Amino acid sequence: MNINIDSFVNRLRNTVSQVAYQVNSSVNTIIPGNPIHRDYETVRFRCSHGCPGFVWSIYDAVKRDSSSIKASLKDAIGNPNLIPSQTKDPSALNSEPALFEQDKRLFSVFLFDKSQLDALPRAERESALDHLKKGVTQLTRLRHPAVLTVHHPLEESRSSLGFVTEHVYGHLEAILKEQRGRKVENSVNKSPDLVDLTNDLGPKDSDYKQDSCELDEIQIKAGLLQVCDGLKFLHNINMLHRNLCLDNIFVDSNNTWKIGGFDFCCNQASSVPQPKNDVSLDIEIFAPKHKDLPAFPSLRSYCKNIPSAIVPNWSCSAPEHSNSETVTFLSDIYSLGILSCALLGKDIDMVDLSYEYGLISDTYKRGLKLRELADKLPAKIKTIIMKYAAINSDSRPSLEDYQNLAIFTDPQVQAIRDLDSQMTWDRLKKIDFFNRLREILPDLSHQVKINRIAAALFKELVNPDMTPFLLPNIIIIAKDSTPTEFKTKIFPHLKGTFRILEPRAVPILLLDNMAILADRAKKCLPEFQRSAFTLIQHLLRTDQSMQEKCLIVLPTVKQVIDELSLTTTILPEIARVHRETTVQAMRVKTLDCIKDMVDVMSEKVIENHVLPILLSIQSREASVIMSATGIIKVSQVHLTKETLACKVIPFLYPLVIVNDLDVQQFNNLITLIKSLSDRVEREQREILGRRAKVSSQRSGALVVNSFKGSNHFSLE
Repeated sequence: MNINIDSFVNRLRNTVSQVAYQVNSSVNTIIPGNPIHRDYETVRFRCSHGCPGFVWSIYDAVKRDSSSIKASLKDAIGNPNLIPSQTKDPSALNSEPALFEQDKRLFSVFLFDKSQLDALPRAERESALDHLKKGVTQLTRLRHPAVLTVHHPLEESRSSLGFVTEHVYGHLEAILKEQRGRKVENSVNKSPDLVDLTNDLGPKDSDYKQDSCELDEIQIKAGLLQVCDGLKFLHNINMLHRNLCLDNIFVDSNNTWKIGGFDFCCNQASSVPQPKNDVSLDIEIFAPKHKDLPAFPSLRSYCKNIPSAIVPNWSCSAPEHSNSETVTFLSDIYSLGILSCALLGKDIDMVDLSYEYGLISDTYKRGLKLRELADKLPAKIKTIIMKYAAINSDSRPSLEDYQNLAIFTDPQVQAIRDLDSQMTWDRLKKIDFFNRLREILPDLSHQVKINRIAAALFKELVNPDMTPFLLPNIIIIAKDSTPTEFKTKIFPHLKGTFRILEPRAVPILLLDNMAILADRAKKCLPEFQRSAFTLIQHLLRTDQSMQEKCLIVLPTVKQVIDELSLTTTILPEIARVHRETTVQAMRVKTLDCIKDMVDVMSEKVIENHVLPILLSIQSREASVIMSATGIIKVSQVHLTKETLACKVIPFLYPLVIVNDLDVQQFNNLITLIKSLSDRVEREQREILGRRAKVSSQRSGALVVNSFKGSNHFSLE
């Protein structure tokens, strides 16, 4: 039978295309709502964002994979035969449900419910929607490390607007509010210290709130510098943000601060004429005097052309926004200065930048409010920071001056800053930085180490030459991680280092820290066991120094050694080292290693794998003999009477006549043989005694009581 392959392929292609079209049509028809929901599944509500009355809801979300999309289709359409399930193991769907969110990459979904605009006239409603769309579109076009990254552009449905960004913990206002609430809760509950090292080798999952952000002084300083970088980028492309405030600065999952909220931004210079000479005193003070800086419309002039219900967050707005028709880049610098005054204060949890503060047009009252805010700053930085929040725009320094302030010279802050620029460094400069980082890491907060530092270090692991300098820092961070953090954020990147044998510093570092790594790997133990014990297996085949190190490390991780690795990987390699080595000390160390691990071995492993190693020993050195007898001594409770009588005691008896033994060693060996013989004798006597008793009972006389008509019998 002849088959036209081309015709067959064309028909198959057409069939697949038709099915794909039908499925796509079904999705668009049956699954209502914003198109964002078809590609992303929301997990939890994070916070709200926007001006009063026009609020974006921010959700944590995961990207739907093919299986979850098929499941959603099946539930929506109600036809179980439409798309067959690809899951072969139903139990896998329910495995570790609590870790589902952490095993997938998180995103943030911004959703705007159009019902918030129902009270507006139609013209204002359309204007408001255009205003919101413009802000999202502007954000989507920008690409900078200090600007929020959009992963899915704006999507619109009849009921909502939506777009997707990189995952964020929230904006600063929501984070500070949540942080204040946790502090109050902890003070009421009088909770103990976060990390208790007395019961564990490191923090537990319950010690830290995994899905929240905790700001400290180092993070705030580094974050303000990141915001400064973002403003420099915007100003370089001739853009003015005009609405920089706590609500428009986000913290992503790497604890990096990102600028968002571009609803009121302006990306072109204004053609508004400068004020005339007859303006009021306030206008004269706040009007921009920098002739070389481009002028932009102020918020006051901009808000005249948009619906009155849409208002910016005035809390950090420069005074010229409410007192002048035009502003310059210096207005954004003022906003940065106000944020610095608020966040660098003595108690950042008490930050309260209300909308009304930015609306104060009276110079004297605004000065009083600014002084009240600045009084919370430490005395040594008050004068410096207040310059950036000066009412007179001519008195404000530049963004370059801000970055060079002495308050940002902390080694910890500089280390965080250097992480962003290390990709352009040469090898020697990187090595110097990674060596210095070891001393700085203990002073950084838990979140910064896990989310920010570790993520940057893992990017460098692609260069094997840098691994010996990166690994000490990664291990420091791993020690401070919780079991869940180690499973999801550390070990997936760290496990590649377990395959590195050269340079030798890498396996040595891993061996030196194997115990703490094994403790941290509680939630990814099978994968850790494969990586760690495969490394040890290969190292036991190298030189003597590495073999000795492995023999020392193995007993420290004996609690996590699975039986399969023990019987197929570890014990055979130890037996081979013992058999092939010509160094007496190495033979002793192999036996001592086995002895230290006997307490976690099953009877089956001891009987079938340990005992054959002992019985095959040909060496007659006193130290080797005593190490072998030491294994028998600690494992004798797991050995049967038959094994002792037929294998162990016959093995030990010839050893008593070895001339290398001293008196003490001879006495110990004889004592062990006697104790084993006594046990064999005792257990055999008990068995024989029970057997004799049963035999005598069975051979007893049968006596009939009251034989006449009686059915009762007794044994004598």
